[in-house]
Amino acid sequence: MTESAPQDPLDHPLARLVAGEAPGAVLAIAPPDHPGLVAAQAAAPGAEWTLLPPGSQVADLPQTRFDLALLLHAVEPLESTAGEQLIGRVRDLLAPRLILAVAAGTRSANALRGLGLVHAGDSDDGAVALWTWDIATYKLTPDWLNSRFWANPELFDVYWW
Repeated sequence: MTESAPQDPLDHPLARLVAGEAPGAVLAIAPPDHPGLVAAQAAAPGAEWTLLPPGSQVADLPQTRFDLALLLHAVEPLESTAGEQLIGRVRDLLAPRLILAVAAGTRSANALRGLGLVHAGDSDDGAVALWTWDIATYKLTPDWLNSRFWANPELFDVYWW
C-alpha cells in the first residue's frame, strides 16, 4: 500500500483567494483547525491574524480595521438575522474585502446577494459555497453618470430641447 503525498495547502481555493489579496491584517472567524484557515494562513504568512470562534456575535468583534475578513462557517451557528448583522458589520466597518464560506443550504443565496456578496464557487462535493465581497468592485460607475449626459455649461445656448 502506497502513501499519498500530503496535499499542498496552497492548492486550497481559500489559499488562492487570500494569496491574491496579499493582506497585512486579517480577521478570521473560523474553527481554529479548519483546513481552509490553515491553508489561508499558509498563503499569507506575513499577515497579522486575529482569530475569533464561529458563532461570534457583533458585540464580540474588535474595533480595528483589517485588510481582509474570512468568515469560515462563522454564521451557521447564528440565527438568520444575527448572521446577516455579523456579515454587514464586518463588510461595512471592519474590512474592505470579505470571503465567506458557508455550508450549502444553510443560508439563502438571495439573502447573501442582498448583502452585496458575489458567489465565487462551490467545493468539489458541493457541500460548501464560497462568497466574496470587495468594495473596489462592489458598485461600478455606470457610463451614463458623467457630465456628457447632465448639465454641461459648455453646451448652454448650443442645444435646445
